[in-house]
This record gives sequence, C-alpha cells and structure tokens, in this order.
Amino acid sequence: MASPIAQATRSWFRLGLVIALAACAGPPAEQAVALAEAPAAEPQAVEPANGARSYELRGQVIDPGAPGDEISIFHESIPDFANSSGEIVGMSSMTMSFLREPDATTEELNALDTIAFTLEVDWHAEPEARVTKIVKLPDTTELDLGGS
Repeated sequence: MASPIAQATRSWFRLGLVIALAACAGPPAEQAVALAEAPAAEPQAVEPANGARSYELRGQVIDPGAPGDEISIFHESIPDFANSSGEIVGMSSMTMSFLREPDATTEELNALDTIAFTLEVDWHAEPEARVTKIVKLPDTTELDLGGS
C-alpha cells in the first residue's frame, strides 16, 4: 500500500494531467526547449526499457521544497508528452509539483530560479513522475511559458 504522501502526489499529478489534456485540442506546436548544455534543442522523450519516459525540460521554480520532497515548477510545454497509453498528447506549460529526488542537484534552489530539469514519468511506479536532475540556468535565460 502506498504512503499517504505518495497517494497525494499521484492524485495531484493525475489532476494536472487531466487539466493539461483538457486544455489541449491537439498536440501543441513544436517549441524550442533546452537544457543549459544544449540551448534551443527540441525536447526529447527517451523511453527506457521499463516503459518509463524521460523528458528534458526547462522551467521556473515556484517552491523548491527539500531534497526527497516535492518541488513545484512552472514548466514550458511538453510537445511529446505521452499519456499512460503511450499516445503522444502533449502538455501545455503549467505549474506542477513533482517528487524531487534527493540527489537531483547539489545546488541550493530558491523560488523564481530558472532551471533545466529531467522529468521521468513511469505510469506503473509510485509516484508516477519524479525530477531526477536539476541544473540552474542563468537569470537571463528566457523561457516560453505562454501555453501550448
């Protein structure tokens, strides 16, 4: 049986996903999303053998939480986001909370920091989504948080 925190995280993630899917009439337009090492790269989802997907994204920290706790991020859109059936449905930019892996970053994070991060989504795991890597970006980094 999952812990109450894991159940709440899963519920919030599903609610965010439902809202994102409702807001999208179709897959969003392609946008330049990048990590600090590869500016202006197209976001890429990598599907490991276990069926999980890994997304390289950028966003702004809303609430950094503590390592091992939740982090709240206003992220750019995810054009290649796949639902639990594996269908590419995309996701608009929005604020969501994810489990922050304890070793995701060695840097201290603050609200309004601009970051590049790796989001891993595994529909068969608890929790379904987690942030596994975070890199602080320069304060001058421009994000596209306008929507789809």
